[in-house]
This record gives sequence, C-alpha cells and structure tokens, in this order.
Amino acid sequence: MRTKAIETQTPFPYDQEVEGLRVVDRYTFEIRTARPAPRLPYVLATPALAGAVAREVVDANPARAMEHPVGTGPYRLADWKRRSRIVLERNPLYDGVYDEQPAAGDAQGAAIAERFRGRALPMLDRVEISIIEESQPRWLAFLNAEIDLVAVPADFNAQVAPGGRIAPNLVKQGIVLHRAVQPLTYYTYFGMEDPVLGGYQPHRVALRAARWRWPTTRRAKTRSCARAS
Repeated sequence: MRTKAIETQTPFPYDQEVEGLRVVDRYTFEIRTARPAPRLPYVLATPALAGAVAREVVDANPARAMEHPVGTGPYRLADWKRRSRIVLERNPLYDGVYDEQPAAGDAQGAAIAERFRGRALPMLDRVEISIIEESQPRWLAFLNAEIDLVAVPADFNAQVAPGGRIAPNLVKQGIVLHRAVQPLTYYTYFGMEDPVLGGYQPHRVALRAARWRWPTTRRAKTRSCARAS
C-alpha cells in the first residue's frame, strides 16, 4: 500500500482494510497474527520500530505528523528545536502516584523510593532536555551547572569515578553518582541489494552472520550524575 501510494503520488489509503488489523473503538487497536508472535508487544513498545497514531493527527499534517506526538503520559511536548532542545511541560490530565519498587539490595533506590512514595506525578512542572551530541561539551555543560543531570560519557568514566568511587572534587560540588544496569539492544541493518552483503544466497547469508555475532540483547552498566537538591 505504501509503495503504491509513493509510485502513484497519491495519499496513503488509510480507509482501506488490512487483514489482521482492526480499530475496535477510539481506544482499542486489534492485531491478529497468522502465527504466534510472543515478541510483538515488545516491538510495539519500541517507538523506533512501530506504533499506532491517531488518524486525526496524520490528517492534520501528513508530512510532519511525527513532530506532533500524542500520548497520555505525565508530560506533553511544549517546544522542540531539532538537535538543540526539547521542552516538556506537565500534563494536567495525568493522574499518577509515585510507587517505585526498587530491586532487592538496592539501598540507594530504597531510600529514594521511601522519600518520594505517595507523591503525585509528575513532580516537576517543566523539564528541559539539551541535545549535546559531543561528549566533551556535554560533560562540561554539566560541570558548569548548565544542566542538572547527565549520563556520564564513557570516555569520562575514569575521571568521574576513579577506582569505582565518585571523585572527591565532584562530591564537593554536591554531585551524586548513580549506577544502574539496563538492557541494551543493538540493531544491525544490511542493504539487501548491496552487491557484497545483499541477497539471500547461502554464502551471502553466512557472510552477514559472520560480520555481526553479538547477541541481540545485552545488559550494560550505566552511570549518571546529578546535583543533589
């Protein structure tokens, strides 16, 4: 359908029925698969892969629909300057309460959970996210108190936590180090028309497999620094 719309230079036929897909009501979208697909919920939960968008949002501005996200979370998009800044503001329709359950043995997480348990969410009225692609200016912006929270760039790990403990000079500035273990997923894409890597012949499939042997999902240790409030 998409290919045909592009080739004929016509609008995408959203009214055309697609087998296995059905809008049940305003809040329900049904997907039926020809065979079991246990990973489907995880695919739908990954915004970069797939997601349902309200028809009226697409109709309002088809070419720029993805610049106007619609959701029911604690924040809504107030401002967005590409590759520069994202501003989120409190969603007045959101009704949530903080009830985090930290992992067993996480003393730091337990203390934070106890401190904030029962508070209405979101706790902040406004969040500003600075897009700083290079690691050095990002870290310097944090040291200069231009931003309050940063994921420690890997090339600064030794300076931030020599020997696994936060550096004394950072402690004096009221900076707190938080460690977390989180899932990390890698996606590898091959151009299937590439003369070397493309195609479905057995030797081409074997070549692609040989070029990338990492497991699909890994777990990575991350460090983030924040100023104590």
